[in-house]
Amino acid sequence: MFCVIVGTNIPNCSSIQKTKTTLAKNTVLDPFLLYLFIVQTIIIIVKRLFPLLLIFTFIVIDQLPAQSISKREFIQLESDAKWNYQNLNFHDALPLYLKLDSIKPDVPKYRFPIGVSYLYFNDAKRSIPYLESCLDKKEITSASLHYYLAKAYHLNTQFEKAIEYYTLYKDFFAGKKAKHYKKLYEDIDQQIVYCTNGKDLYNNPVNVRVTNLGPFINSIYPEYAPVLSGDEREIIITSSRPDTKGGSRDYSADGHYYEDVYISTRNSQKWEELRNIGDSINTTGHDASVALSFDGKSLLVYRYSDKDILSGGSDDLYISNYKDLKWNQAKKLPFCESNFWESSACMSKDGSVIIYSSNREGGKGGSDLYSVTQNANGEWSIPVSLGDKINTVFDEDSPYLSTDGKTLYFSSKGHTSMGGYDVFVSHLSDESLMWAA
Repeated sequence: MFCVIVGTNIPNCSSIQKTKTTLAKNTVLDPFLLYLFIVQTIIIIVKRLFPLLLIFTFIVIDQLPAQSISKREFIQLESDAKWNYQNLNFHDALPLYLKLDSIKPDVPKYRFPIGVSYLYFNDAKRSIPYLESCLDKKEITSASLHYYLAKAYHLNTQFEKAIEYYTLYKDFFAGKKAKHYKKLYEDIDQQIVYCTNGKDLYNNPVNVRVTNLGPFINSIYPEYAPVLSGDEREIIITSSRPDTKGGSRDYSADGHYYEDVYISTRNSQKWEELRNIGDSINTTGHDASVALSFDGKSLLVYRYSDKDILSGGSDDLYISNYKDLKWNQAKKLPFCESNFWESSACMSKDGSVIIYSSNREGGKGGSDLYSVTQNANGEWSIPVSLGDKINTVFDEDSPYLSTDGKTLYFSSKGHTSMGGYDVFVSHLSDESLMWAA
């Protein structure tokens, strides 16, 4: 005997038991009558259960994934996701793994790449739950899980947890004496220093107000590297939009459109809609705004192209001058060396001094900041390092010089950074004419 309790319309145990008791009182039971009774009872139960079974079926179907694919399609989807991930093409790998996770939820071999991919896009908040779900799972044996989790916590300003998992990752390699492990140890130790700095900085916050420049400047696409004229009536920025020259995306990097330079003018208190600054500055490669002179007549541009270096320029700084109501063709600055990376710069108020970043030989390490001076004939001097108070063994970048030439803002991965680039300030000494720490 069985009993299913689902609703009031279903035969319950007591009614079936009552029928059984009545039958038991008969001393002689015809086999045919017994068979007929069993069949009728089954029919009654099925009839009364059928509406609920139908409802249950719809509920189950409703809970199934919206997309239904064949086994063959699933294998291909898995193969495509794995190939893109292994080739560091996170832009294409992420949606594929998200689809796999929607079909087969909570599978570590899908959730781990999702977490790493989100981390690649600096989306630590989304990365963390995917990576945490892989902890203590036998399918994920790589120590890199601890590293990626540490990095995600770090980016999410959970510094204590970041230190914990950086330490776990470091302990995994304890006792190994290979030279590349020494570099790894140094890197992890530096990340822990960053986290310690981060805790100190968060305990002493600086109050600032950030104001969005509005829909005429900002869009659903990336906007960054703004430069202003001295009267603050013109703004030139970098953006990756569909109307970029050539209209192509850079799938070797983040999958965004190639960078172009855009300009806007402010009338009263409102910015006009951004417009592409034109072909004299933009190419089919990456073009980015770097610095604008105080009078708004000279623009420094960073240019990089991995397509055709001979025709498009390569990883260097260019200058364009505004004359006769148009920007002239950008020309490469003579102090930039093609074998090195020069990506950012600023100008003094009169335009005679440029401070720029370069990873040229002879520096402290990584990118350092250098200055060059233009003489009366328009010739530029030999680059001079800004010195040990500014430059570190890590990267320095993005200088900005005040109009009086005595205050320098810059980004650095060294000094007391909490990780990645942080903003620092230095003042020029009137006595020594050296930049202070």
